[in-house]
Amino acid sequence: MRTSIVVLAAFLSACTIPRSTTGHVAFSGYVVGSSKSEHVSLDVTLPKNYGLGRLDLLVNTPEDFGHKDQTIRVQVVNGRFSVQFPPVDYHANVWFLPPIGASPKQPPKPTYSVSFSDAPDEVYVVGFDRDTFKYRVFSRASGREITPDLASWVFTRGVYVPVRDGESEVWHVQVEVSKPGKGLRPTTPPPLRSGKPAA
Repeated sequence: MRTSIVVLAAFLSACTIPRSTTGHVAFSGYVVGSSKSEHVSLDVTLPKNYGLGRLDLLVNTPEDFGHKDQTIRVQVVNGRFSVQFPPVDYHANVWFLPPIGASPKQPPKPTYSVSFSDAPDEVYVVGFDRDTFKYRVFSRASGREITPDLASWVFTRGVYVPVRDGESEVWHVQVEVSKPGKGLRPTTPPPLRSGKPAA
């Protein structure tokens, strides 16, 4: 039985061809219930290991693939913010047995590092665990985790959605954020305008 499993695994791995695919990702959202948000900016970082598989990093570094951390600052405008990153390559497998094409068919869900200008010592790691939106907060100075309800900002919602931007399809991590105790309520997010930065 064990031999059969090993043979099957080897056969399936031989039925795929690894390749790189280019995708477009972004981070966007809006602030709920805070009149002071217009004076806030966000630093959003797409980490250098995004899009690379475990085999890619077995004997190589992200820099070997031309990857590096990308940080973009965006201002909150009319309660909204949106930033799009340059096109990025990500790992995909092309299946020819069965002939189902490339997988994944869309850029993988990114995990972003986010900091707010009014809370510079806090780093918010924002992403998904499978299909569930989650985030964690860390102290920049000590590296220790901060309990979310003690942090300066709360992420109350997050989805991964495609937005058409001209001829490109841009995949947004779209979030709803709020100051603790201000405007924490279930809402339906307004549609993204075009996937372009709000500023």
